Amino acid sequence: TRQLASLLMLTSPYIFGASGTSYPRGTFFYSQFEMVDNMTEKQIMDLPHIESMIDGYEREIKYFATLIADFEQKNILLNAAEIKAGFKELESILTRSKNRLIGLRDEIYLFLDSITDPEIKTIFHLRHEKKLDWRKIGDIMGYDHTAVYRKYRQYLKRS
Repeated sequence: TRQLASLLMLTSPYIFGASGTSYPRGTFFYSQFEMVDNMTEKQIMDLPHIESMIDGYEREIKYFATLIADFEQKNILLNAAEIKAGFKELESILTRSKNRLIGLRDEIYLFLDSITDPEIKTIFHLRHEKKLDWRKIGDIMGYDHTAVYRKYRQYLKRS
């Protein structure tokens, strides 16, 4: 059954993850995380999801490396070379996708590190690292929550 599942991965229009999830071949997760001229709140808020996806790609790459080694060791199928080539291709696609996400993650970190205004840096820290809502941030900083949010949005528009 493992061989059959492996063959399905190569012949299916979907790429199946080791976790059992699937997504259409050619539409990779990172496509929703394209960089634009200005950093957006959505991109920054997606940082934990991006980190999780990088970890998932790393697990998938290891999984395919294990399958390739397994096929080499057991030489199970007559067309093992084709299967191995398919796994290598999937591994390469996953690696490229992972590297693209790493680049995006690094751009977000660079953006956050580039904030020089201590008050703005605190707002971003509380919002994105501590995951606090606007009311809590306002309470901590001694402002109304709308004022804190306005400062945050104005900074994003300027950058």
